[in-house]
Amino acid sequence: MTIPATSDRSYQGLRAETKALTTSTNATMTTRDPDIQDSARALRVMAHGKWQQAGVPHRGWLCVGEEDLDDVRETCEMCEHQEIRYVQLMTHTEYPDVLRVGCDCAGYMSGHLLAAEDRDREMRNRANRLRTWRRRVWSSLAGRDGQVTFLQGMRVRIYRVEGGWGGDVYDKWKSKERISRIIHPTISATKAAAFLVVDRIQQWRRR
Repeated sequence: MTIPATSDRSYQGLRAETKALTTSTNATMTTRDPDIQDSARALRVMAHGKWQQAGVPHRGWLCVGEEDLDDVRETCEMCEHQEIRYVQLMTHTEYPDVLRVGCDCAGYMSGHLLAAEDRDREMRNRANRLRTWRRRVWSSLAGRDGQVTFLQGMRVRIYRVEGGWGGDVYDKWKSKERISRIIHPTISATKAAAFLVVDRIQQWRRR
């Protein structure tokens, strides 16, 4: 369901609409009705922070990136109320700053709630895949200080380099090797970076 119109509604208008919907005498209407849910959800989101500030655009925003904060939490910069882990970066031609917001605010700011939910879901799924990756069993790397693991036609190596740790991912299916150009401070940080490469390859293969 797409709700671009929701982001055009004013806060007061949403309050009136929600009240009218929830007090309807229609016998088939319940509080689980999608229209009631959408209006009530938007009402909760828009009751705080920059949604109540003049001069801040309430629609027409564009998502330009996402970030998983892992164990860290921060406050959504639009509603200034919700604590979030999965951040969507929103920009607007009539606002000077990029706002770091949660899923609901991103959906109403852009007018595309389903797209915001899809981005949020993908970040959550990626976090689950990373947890699985961290539980992988690695073997000692022959001939140098490091570790190696194999999966789905890929060889992933982590090894010590001058100043820290590096690594590479060899994709047997494409006979292509990707070598880290960044020196990481720890072996765990290098494995996390390798996961991003492996995950991109796996996502590409599923298309």
